Amino acid sequence: MNTRSARMLMLVLSLILPACTAVPGVAVSPSPDPSLQARATSLVSTQAAIATLEASLATDTSATAKASDRQTATQLAAKQQALARQASRTEAAQQAKISSTAQASSMGLFVRKLADEGYIDRPDGTYSSLADFDERWAQMDYYDSWPTGAAPADFVIRADVAWDSASSTANWWNSGCGFVFRYDRKGNHYLAYLALDGNVRYQRYLNGAYTVLGSGYYGKLDLTAGKATIALVVDGDRFTFFVNDREVHSRHDSALQTGELGYTLISGTNKGFGTSCQMTGVELWELE
Repeated sequence: MNTRSARMLMLVLSLILPACTAVPGVAVSPSPDPSLQARATSLVSTQAAIATLEASLATDTSATAKASDRQTATQLAAKQQALARQASRTEAAQQAKISSTAQASSMGLFVRKLADEGYIDRPDGTYSSLADFDERWAQMDYYDSWPTGAAPADFVIRADVAWDSASSTANWWNSGCGFVFRYDRKGNHYLAYLALDGNVRYQRYLNGAYTVLGSGYYGKLDLTAGKATIALVVDGDRFTFFVNDREVHSRHDSALQTGELGYTLISGTNKGFGTSCQMTGVELWELE
């Protein structure tokens, strides 16, 4: 082969070989695979769906968090309101306790004095303020009673009493104001009162029979109307009556041990309203 023919051959080979033979060291791209393309498309769609779901979950979580926050805030507000109401009730109870203590202070001092002077054997007890009493009775030489709602066996009761009579000539020894105590289901009871003739009197009603237990003189009282502070101390079988914080009469009797405590009014006239008794500032100390 001459030189010209060789050159022509090399030229033809150079044109043919690149189209048929891969050049060493250079990768040849394969033909596209339709199944791979479908998988790729499906993967992209799945990733998009996941992204959408994550965005939705984020939105739901945010909404749930907000709802939870609102619920927590509502619960906190309700708790704060409950605490405020409790604080208000506690304050009111404390104020009531302070008021009760203030009211009981003078009675407490009186009871302590009674213990120190031997009228009672212990000062411990429970204090209560009783309702005011206001009644009138017009049946000569008779008395009636009204319950206080308490039934202490041993006690101290004290009240400011005001009396009045419709008659200026009443039976003053059978007119007055005081207490019945240890009143049992059979009607048995003790009676202690300040008569308007200036005497403190005790009586006992037991099984249908009246017994006068004794009397002591306080002094002249204002008539037909007047005022005083009276107190009855009952401890065991000993009964002591005070007028204006002064002991007037003390007796012992053990026939009755328990029963109700009440007010009493003794009328010495049938005229008009008869005899009236008003008791205010009534204080009771139930001995323990």
